[in-house]
Amino acid sequence: MTLLSPASALLAALICGPILVLLYFLKLRRRPLRVSSTLLWERAVRDLQVNAPFRWLRPSWLLLLQALALACLAIAAGRPALDMSGPVRQRIVLLIDCSASMSALDGAERDPAALPSPLPPSRLDEARAKARRLAANAMASGSARVMVVAFAASPQILCPLSTSRAAVDEAIDAARATDQPADLAAALSVVASIAETPADESSDPQAPTVFLLTDGNIAPVEGRFGSLDIRLVRVGPNPGTPVENLAVTRLAARRDFEDPATVRVFAQIQGGHPEARQVRLEWRLDGAPVGSAVRTLRPAPGDAAATAAVPFDLATTEGGTLTVSISGAVGDVLRADDAAAVVLQAASRPRIAVVAPGSDGADADPFLLGALRALEPAALVVLPGSAPMPADADLIIFDRVTPNARPPVPTLSIGAGLPAAGFSVSPAPSQVPPARFTGWQRNHPAMRYAGLETILIDPPLRLTLPESGALSLADGPAGPLIALVQDRGVRRLVIAFDLERSNWGPHYSFPLFIANAIDYLTLRGDAQAGRAFSTTEPVSLRPAAGARAIEISGSSAVVARAEAPAQAAAPDAEPLPLGVISRAGVYTVQGAQAVGQIAVNLTDDFESLARTSDTVTISGISRASTGAAGGAPREIWAWFVTAALVLLSIEWFLFAWQMRP
Repeated sequence: MTLLSPASALLAALICGPILVLLYFLKLRRRPLRVSSTLLWERAVRDLQVNAPFRWLRPSWLLLLQALALACLAIAAGRPALDMSGPVRQRIVLLIDCSASMSALDGAERDPAALPSPLPPSRLDEARAKARRLAANAMASGSARVMVVAFAASPQILCPLSTSRAAVDEAIDAARATDQPADLAAALSVVASIAETPADESSDPQAPTVFLLTDGNIAPVEGRFGSLDIRLVRVGPNPGTPVENLAVTRLAARRDFEDPATVRVFAQIQGGHPEARQVRLEWRLDGAPVGSAVRTLRPAPGDAAATAAVPFDLATTEGGTLTVSISGAVGDVLRADDAAAVVLQAASRPRIAVVAPGSDGADADPFLLGALRALEPAALVVLPGSAPMPADADLIIFDRVTPNARPPVPTLSIGAGLPAAGFSVSPAPSQVPPARFTGWQRNHPAMRYAGLETILIDPPLRLTLPESGALSLADGPAGPLIALVQDRGVRRLVIAFDLERSNWGPHYSFPLFIANAIDYLTLRGDAQAGRAFSTTEPVSLRPAAGARAIEISGSSAVVARAEAPAQAAAPDAEPLPLGVISRAGVYTVQGAQAVGQIAVNLTDDFESLARTSDTVTISGISRASTGAAGGAPREIWAWFVTAALVLLSIEWFLFAWQMRP
C-alpha cells in the first residue's frame, strides 16, 4: 500500500492528534452519583486532579478507540492506494489509445486538467486521468523515466523518456481524440525500438514497462511483441455492458447506368441497442432536406451488430454536399459516426458538334440549335457533312446526314442512318398518310416527361434495327420511330424522321427530349458521383491556376495547408499532398481546382461498436487487465473511512455503557 498524498495525511495527523490529547487533558471525567453523605465528596475531589495540566493520561479504552478512528481518517486524507500492477521497471511507457471509440461519452472520470465541459467525460478523459496517476506513482522514487505515446491510425511520441513530472503531464494533456481506427501494432513497434536501446552506456538493454490505456476495442495484434512487459489499463464501462451507439457505417454514391442523371446513393446504419428500435435518417443536399427514411434495427444473434441498408435516389446533375444523418439518437455515446457525407460533382457540360447539310452546316434545324443553346454546353459547333469529325467532341448530332463511319463517341441521328450491320433507314412508300406515335417507353431516361400524343409526322422513315443491341423507345404504325443502339459500349440514339416534316420542333416536349438525350448519352453511367475521404486516407488536391496554397479548414481553424508551386497550375498539374485529416466532418477548401468542399467520414464498423474488453490479444498472448482499477493504483480511502465510522460507533456504545446509572 502507498499514499498518493502523504503530505495530506501528515498534516491531518499533526493537527487533529494534539487536539484530541488536549481535550483529554481538559475534559472532566465525572459521573453523576447519588451519595448518602457528604463525607464521600472527598473521593470526588480527587477527580478534580484530572484538570491539572501536564499530568499523565490515565489508560482509557475510549481514548484508544478515538485515537484509532482519528488515525484512520488521517490515512484516508492521504489517499491510500494498492499498487495493482506489480513492480515496474525504471523505464515506463504510457501508451494512450486515441482512436474513435475512445471518444465515447461513458468514461468513469474526467481528466482533472481538462477544461470544464457540459458533456459527460469520455473514455479518453478517463485514460488521461489514470495516466497522470500512473506517472505520479512511478516517478515518486525519482529514478524512473516516463515516456508518453499516443496512437490511433499511427503512433505519436508526445514525450520521450523523461524524469520531469511537468513534461509528462503536459504530454498527457496533448493526447487528443481522433476519429481513426487503432493500429496497436504500429505503436508497439515504436515501443519495441526503445527496448533495444540501453538506459545508459554501462547497462544492457531492458524492456520498459508498458501501460496500455485503452477501452480494449482493438483487433488482435500480430508481431514479435511477446517479450514486452505490457499491462492493460482498461477504461470505459465494464465489458458486457450494452453500448448504445447508432452509426452510419457505409455511404456511396454512383450514377445509374441506365439513367445517368439519377444518383443512386447507398447507406448502411449500425446499432448496438439490446432491443429493437426505429431509426430515422435524414438526407440533406447543401443543408436543404431532400428526403428521409425510417429503418428498424433488430438485435443480431451473438456478438454481431444490428445493421440495415438504406438506399436513396437523387435526380440531379448539379453538385453539392449530400449528408445522411441519424436523427434523434438518444443515448448515443459516440457522435463522430452519427452522420456521413459525400461531395457530389456537378455533371460537366459536354462539347457538342452538329453535322448538318450545306457547305457550312447552315441548314441545321433551328429548333435543334435553339434547344442545344438553351442547355449552355461547354462548346457547340456546326459542321458540314464533308468536314472531318471533331476529336474533342463529347457528342455528335447528325441532322439528316449519314456519316461514312461511326465515331467513337455517342451520337444522335435525326432523319439519318448509321453505317452499322443490320441497321438501315429508308424512305417510306409513296402515298403514306401522316403518322402519330402509337406508344413509347415513358420510364426510359431519354423519354422522361416527353409527351408525344399530339406529334404528327409526314411521312416517317422506315427504320430497321439489328437483331441484338437495339431497343425501340417509341413506335409508330409502321415500326420504330425512336431507337437506341448499343454499339460496343457506345450509345447511339436514332430518330426516324426529319424535324422539318413534323410538328415536334416547336412542341414543348422536344427541348425536354434533347436535355434527357444529352444527359443519357454524355454522362458516364455506373460511375462514382460522390467523393469522400476516410479518416485514414491522405488527401491530395490539384492547385487552382494562380493559387499560392491549398488550405483545408474546419469550423474554426485550418486543419491542413500545402504550398502550391510558384508557376500557375495547369489543368494536369500534379496533386499536392495535404496529409491525413483525423476528424470526421465537412471541410472548406480554398485554392484547389474545382473543389470547394471535401467530406471526411469515420464509417468504420469495428470502431462504431465502441465495445470494451478486459483482454487484448498481442502476439497470440491474451493480455488481461490487472485489476478493477485497470493496472493503476487502486485507491482504498473509503475502507479507512468505514473503519473510522465503525470505531466511533464502538466508542459511543462503550461510553453509553459506562455512563449507565
